[in-house]
Amino acid sequence: MKIHQLWATPLVQNEIPHELCSRVLDELPKPSDDNDRGSLDFNVWQLPGQAIQDLRARLEETVKLIVPGDCAWDTRLGRGWINFQTAGESNSLHHHGETSIVMICYLQAGPGAADLILVDPRPPSIWTSRIENGKSGRSFLRVRPYTGLVVCFPGYIMHAVEPHVEPIPRISLATNFWVQHS
Repeated sequence: MKIHQLWATPLVQNEIPHELCSRVLDELPKPSDDNDRGSLDFNVWQLPGQAIQDLRARLEETVKLIVPGDCAWDTRLGRGWINFQTAGESNSLHHHGETSIVMICYLQAGPGAADLILVDPRPPSIWTSRIENGKSGRSFLRVRPYTGLVVCFPGYIMHAVEPHVEPIPRISLATNFWVQHS
């Protein structure tokens, strides 16, 4: 596991085996011709299947590594959903509000998969500062996805996905965790 502590902006990266990603993909409903894009509208965690439950357990283990162990904490897993992106598709800049931890698990991401862009809305951030038209813009961090990568960050972090250019779909599972003192 790799933990980035860039000032006060936490970012955690972990990995899961490619074999587990393949098993999860096999258990997911396939997109229909009518709905072959964007976010597939179902709660992944309510689907039957051992691979999905194995992935859930791995993500819950990752949360336990993030949350400080010297206090009593309750964690609650929220809805999980699939983002299925084909060439030309992207996700606009957004955040997950009051969510404690956002987790994105890349189930399929080839070498040309669209990058995840993270923006800390709190100034100043020491992430890469974008210069446009001679003026400084928001600071951001670019994450290159690959199959098996798990990215975790607080819900207040703004994030987007650049346009996907690869012919192989970019498939990720996103979920929210809420953490509170017990």
